[in-house]
Amino acid sequence: MIDILQELGITHILNCALEFNQGSDGKPFVDYKVPDGVIIHHLNMIDEPGQPMNFEDSFKFIDDALNGTKTTQLHSSCSALNHQSKIFVHCYMGVSRSASVVIEYLMEKYHLTLNQAYKIVYHQRSVIFPNFGFMKQLYLKEYELVDQIGVEDQQLQKLPKNDNNQYMSKEIDLRKRIQPLNGIQEISKLPELNDRELIQLFKVYQVPYNQAKDEWNQRRSVEDKEQKKTQYG
Repeated sequence: MIDILQELGITHILNCALEFNQGSDGKPFVDYKVPDGVIIHHLNMIDEPGQPMNFEDSFKFIDDALNGTKTTQLHSSCSALNHQSKIFVHCYMGVSRSASVVIEYLMEKYHLTLNQAYKIVYHQRSVIFPNFGFMKQLYLKEYELVDQIGVEDQQLQKLPKNDNNQYMSKEIDLRKRIQPLNGIQEISKLPELNDRELIQLFKVYQVPYNQAKDEWNQRRSVEDKEQKKTQYG
């Protein structure tokens, strides 16, 4: 392990798994040693639908790492960070927790839709499959991003609301389109995937999508009522 981390130039490790224990897979403890100076942060997440994702915590660690900000304790005594920081995000299988954390980071950092961020991560690791609870939280994050940073789009005004297209429904509902800060090719050097390659996969996520949509509408309804109370006393 230490040789691989050194070869890849890893400077930070984000462990998303709660149950990860050294030696649990039968490997000797020496295999878990990391290079001196590597900064490790633990999210302590379980891979269950009810597990809340601490987006603020994971985003801050990844962003600080990639920007060379020293915010957490070093794994061992080391003087300075590598200027070209590289972060290794992992869980137990590399399928649900770590994938969800990276997808959310890409969405927030580069102003991507869930579909765009998912495609980038899927292209790098095609076995990813966030559990339904994580996908619901990612759908809600997309609603929040479109609402906060989306740009009003006249073309979307012409489309009927409550569209069943998971890829565009958030933008259609809010009449806003989210604009990526960078071109997809600048974020991922791999060729962009065609939407058709993920359509079947996203059909499986219809349930968390519907749950997220209902929760978002409930939030907005409560906010509207509170706003009216404030306006009219």
